Formats: sequence, structure tokens, C-alpha cells
Amino acid sequence: MDTSVLMSRWMNEKATATKITYEASLAVFAKWMGIADHSEAIERLIRRGSLHAEHTLVEYQADMLREGLRPNTVNGRVGMLVSILLYAKDTGAIDWVIRVRQLPLDGEISKEGLRGKLARIDPKLVKRDDKKGIRDRALFSIAQLPGIRRGEIVGLDIDDVNLAENIILVGKGKRHTRWLRLPVDTAAYIEEWLQCRKDDVAALFLGMSNHGGGERISGSGVWKVITRQAKITTITAKR
Repeated sequence: MDTSVLMSRWMNEKATATKITYEASLAVFAKWMGIADHSEAIERLIRRGSLHAEHTLVEYQADMLREGLRPNTVNGRVGMLVSILLYAKDTGAIDWVIRVRQLPLDGEISKEGLRGKLARIDPKLVKRDDKKGIRDRALFSIAQLPGIRRGEIVGLDIDDVNLAENIILVGKGKRHTRWLRLPVDTAAYIEEWLQCRKDDVAALFLGMSNHGGGERISGSGVWKVITRQAKITTITAKR
């Protein structure tokens, strides 16, 4: 598919206000690439292939930070380019995808307090196979998705998960509503968790304690679960 046609179709799916924002962001990216036309800039990005395209976007991300742009602006511009590449793959124009780690924002689960804890946690190493262990594997895997906030994890409902397409809807009812793609392992952990559920609560993740539970997990509950597992992982690694 011609890149200009691909870009036109991708852009036509957007709301008017979004189109204006994206056109401005595409012009900035084209200028950074040293090209006048943004369709040509995207075509050159695609021609670089998955590895070089990913390196290009990481460099672009770093340059914007050096210019003093706010993380949410940088994430928005890079996320837009990744979205174009995902659309190109979905339409058969390319057969690869790339991932660029988003920068942490205020209030994100990826900010310094929890980032180090999550980095030490591998969901596959959660050995418990009881209901709490199955939930924790799914929760840790979701928490490691790029850009997701603790409050967004709390607000997830079962209906937000589409396992047929391996995507999940986060940020409902806010400006940052978006679909995130689920890695295969993450989708499997969620499916395992849903299969062991015997309740009709809408929330995806439930709080569980010795004093009952069965209701939507709280933000402090997410923090405690991650902190506890990070401590276990650290102790195990020292043995």
C-alpha cells in the first residue's frame, strides 16, 4: 500500500481535534527526520525495518527530552508513530511491530516508587497456584504494561478485556482512554485468573484478605501486593 494512502486512511479514523494535533506532531517528526513531507518521513521510517525503526524512535524520544519537552508530550508524539506502525501491520503493509517504553508521568505506576519493585518481579516466578497467586500473576503482568497507572489498574473491569484480540481498554471516561496490546503471556495470565473466578463482580482485580474481600482492589492494595512480591523476589535472589 502506498504510504500516503495508508496515512490518509489512518488519519480519517480520527476525530477532527485529534487530526489537527497529529498533523502538527507529524510535521515536527518530518522536520526532525530532515524531510518536508510527513508521509515520506513515515515511509522512510518503515523502510528502516523493525530494529532501526525502534532505534529511530528512541533517538527521537531522547532528543525531545533534551529539548525540555514534558514527558506527556514526548509520549504522545512517540505513541502516535507507534500507532501508525501498528495500523500498517494490521493492514498488511508491514509484518513487524516495535515497542518503545513510555516515559513515567506524575502518578504513574512506573514512577520511581514502584518501578524498581516491578523490575524485580517476573510473573512466571510467582509459584503460588491458589486464587491469590493466580490473581497476582495477572496483576503483575498488567502493571508492567507501558504507561499504565495504578488507578487505571484499579478501575479495570472484566468487560475491558478482549482476549480474542489481545487488547485491553484503560483510562475509561478520561482523556487518556486507550487500548493497550497484551503480550501473549499477559493474556494467558488474565484468562487463567478469569477462569478461577466464581463471582459476578465487574472489577477485573479483586482485593483478597483473611478478613474476606471479593470487592474491587484498592490503590493501596495494588501497592501492597507489588511491594510484598518485590520483597519475596529480593530475598529469593539473595539465597
